[in-house]
Amino acid sequence: MRRDGTILVNQDDPRVVDLARDYPGQKITFGIETPAEVMAKEIRLRGVGGTSFTLILEEEAMEVHLQLLGRHFVPNALSAIAVGCLFGVELKQAKEAIEHFQSFPMRMEVVPFKGGKTLINDAYNANPYSMELALETLVEVKGKGRAIAVLAIC
Repeated sequence: MRRDGTILVNQDDPRVVDLARDYPGQKITFGIETPAEVMAKEIRLRGVGGTSFTLILEEEAMEVHLQLLGRHFVPNALSAIAVGCLFGVELKQAKEAIEHFQSFPMRMEVVPFKGGKTLINDAYNANPYSMELALETLVEVKGKGRAIAVLAIC
């Protein structure tokens, strides 16, 4: 990375913070658990309707409603908003863009069926960590109902 470049630093990942420590250029920080320039607080799943959080940037707070299912999408949203702001995108426009973003097929894709059943398809390029996050999300959104996870090794 050139010295006159800008890096995004996930403050919640100690490895990233350590790698960025000696970088002489501009740093933009984001995070959930650790204080940062771009932060998310009060993250909540809205059933299969997506994920919401309070965005905090420069002492301004606003609600963001992602169409993406899972808490694990919030750091990605924070970094996208930070990049937008870096390139002069107004915060309101960045918020609207991130709220309209839809995931790719088979990435925590919500497929409703008749009779109130719902399939959460997270099969595209799955790996052990993404599967763990998908299972955590399933447990959180299922409520009191029954959930079935289908896992396969290819």
